[in-house]
Amino acid sequence: MISAFLNNPTNISYTTELEARVVLINKVRAEVNRLTPLVLRAFEPFVGQRLFKVTGGFYEKFKYLIPQGNREFQIYRSNSDYWLSFYVKSNESVGKDKRGHCTAVYHEDAISIGSLDNGVLLNIKAFEPLKCDYVVDDILKARKNVELAKEALSAAKDGLGPFGEY
Repeated sequence: MISAFLNNPTNISYTTELEARVVLINKVRAEVNRLTPLVLRAFEPFVGQRLFKVTGGFYEKFKYLIPQGNREFQIYRSNSDYWLSFYVKSNESVGKDKRGHCTAVYHEDAISIGSLDNGVLLNIKAFEPLKCDYVVDDILKARKNVELAKEALSAAKDGLGPFGEY
C-alpha cells in the first residue's frame, strides 16, 4: 500500500538547484533515519519466515509492516529477490526556467532491512544512520577542493612526461 505522492506540499521554491538538492537530501535522509529503526523492529520477529508469494507480492499477513508514505514522501519496495528494502523518495522545486516553468530535483534513499532467499527473510541489517546535515557552503567548498585536487593531479601527471604512472 503506497500512499499518494504530491509534489512539494510546502510550495517552497529554491533559488539554486544545489540549495534545493541539499534541503531535499537532508529531508529524505532524516526520514530514512526516522523510519529505519521502526521498520527493522517490525520485521525482526519474521526472520526465517517466507514474506512473499511466488508472484512476488507480500503475503496479506505481512502487508501491515510496509511503511506508509505521506504528502511529502513516496515509499515503495525495491524489486529484488535477494534483499528487502524500501525507498523513500521526495522532491523540491527549483526556481523557474527560461520558459517560466518550475523545475524540480528528486532524491531517494533506501531503508535496508535484510537479505532474502526465495522469499524468506534471512536476517536483519544493522542500522547505520545516514548523514543528513549537509550545508550548501560546505558542498561548495568541497567542490572547490575537488577542482584544486584535479589540477594538482594533472600537474603531477604532466611531470611524469612520457613515462606515465606505471
